[in-house]
Amino acid sequence: MGGSRTWGEKLLLTGADGVRSTVRRLVLTPVPPCAAAVMAWRSVSDSRPPGLTHLTLLMGEGCFFGLVPLGDGATHGFAGRPGHCLADPPVGRLDRLRDRFACFGGPVPAYLASLRADAQIHSTPVEWVNLER
Repeated sequence: MGGSRTWGEKLLLTGADGVRSTVRRLVLTPVPPCAAAVMAWRSVSDSRPPGLTHLTLLMGEGCFFGLVPLGDGATHGFAGRPGHCLADPPVGRLDRLRDRFACFGGPVPAYLASLRADAQIHSTPVEWVNLER
């Protein structure tokens, strides 16, 4: 949990621990997250593709790839592909990421090429909470 602060008689509580949030479960709803049938990959490169100055989202055939400039010339990359949730073990993940999204042009090839062999690439199925309203 992020903490709390009092302003007059109002209390603000911040909880930012993800879709499986204890705060969400206790305060809003006990409905558990379910799979959205989309796999997602996230990574950060310490360099930036030439010309990338703002959030860029590219749509491909049944997939997407986004890039976000960060401070100090770094770049956050995120990608997704609908379908069954894949087991994507860390060993070989960088090569598989490059292969899966090799169809993209624009700044994506430069970003993928900039990821080092020791890059931390997070891979997970996307989850969401299906609420009645």
